[in-house]
Amino acid sequence: GCSRYVYNYFRSMREQMYKLYFVTVSYNCCSEELTALKKDSDHLFLNDADSTALQSALRDLDDAYNRFFHGKAGYPKYRSKKDHIQRYTTKNNNGSIKVFSDGIQLPKLGIVKARISRPIEGRILRATVEATASGKYYVSILCECDDPKPLHGGEAVGIDLGLRDYAVLSDNLEHISNPEPLRKLLRRLAHEQRVLSRKTRGSHRYEKQRIKVAELHQRIRDFRNDFLQKLSTELIKKYRVIGIEDLDVKHLLREGDTDTARRISDAGWNAFVSMLQYKADWYKRTLVKAGRYFPSSQICHDCGYRFPEVKTKRLVTWTCPKCGKVHQRDENASLNIRDEALRILAGVSA
Repeated sequence: GCSRYVYNYFRSMREQMYKLYFVTVSYNCCSEELTALKKDSDHLFLNDADSTALQSALRDLDDAYNRFFHGKAGYPKYRSKKDHIQRYTTKNNNGSIKVFSDGIQLPKLGIVKARISRPIEGRILRATVEATASGKYYVSILCECDDPKPLHGGEAVGIDLGLRDYAVLSDNLEHISNPEPLRKLLRRLAHEQRVLSRKTRGSHRYEKQRIKVAELHQRIRDFRNDFLQKLSTELIKKYRVIGIEDLDVKHLLREGDTDTARRISDAGWNAFVSMLQYKADWYKRTLVKAGRYFPSSQICHDCGYRFPEVKTKRLVTWTCPKCGKVHQRDENASLNIRDEALRILAGVSA
């Protein structure tokens, strides 16, 4: 709450200063003002909170304004106690953050009982405490570690992302099934949301039902994230060069019907590509994106003939009119994406 108050207080101050004097208040000025604010009789409650958490709130505000000024995000909004996720970040000063087998030590809180999901490696820099809508608390620890050792060996692979199969690999034409976490729980989620809509907002039963809905959403997110993390790690460890489509997900969401748009959102393609990218950077692998308008599914991998009807008629299998080769659409696309990635790496013009 103190972190949210500081963020909103200085957002309002920066906005007023710009309206009155056309000046932008820097992070350093806000930090000095925060020190004076904590001495004010009306704001003594800020001294009860972790000081580094309040400084982190100022840093978040400054970053939000910088992203706005560079056209990377919209104008910073006020933080609300009704937001689905509440969080604050604290820094490790002189060993103030420590992790034990059954708990974690946090500034101003002492040792808090916790289940540790994985051992801590390297030097602890900071921790982010997060309260989800379902009422659960998580702590994410940021550590400074040595660079991972580069992986050697492995072949090139092309990946065709889809909805029937989540991914089709050019290596042995392997099909990876789509888990569709939202689709599996959609009926139950719809039922729980209907029950919630009949409760009186603010009542005890409303709160109990809201937590049920939030837990279902959390379960869906965790299921999806677990699948994407494991799949991306497996691919990075196995292949040296990974070719993938540069999908325009926003356009696909606009063009598709409601059910298709829901399935695309459920797939989390952008998150998957982001995971592949940062893991490829870690392990010195190469991720190559084929051009957004590269017709991977329309080109015959054997003779190079382009057959546009594959897209217009949404064919699953098709026969090349030139060489007579029978193709499965997604398998053919993965082979073409692999070849396109190798062509881009070699610098050969199309």
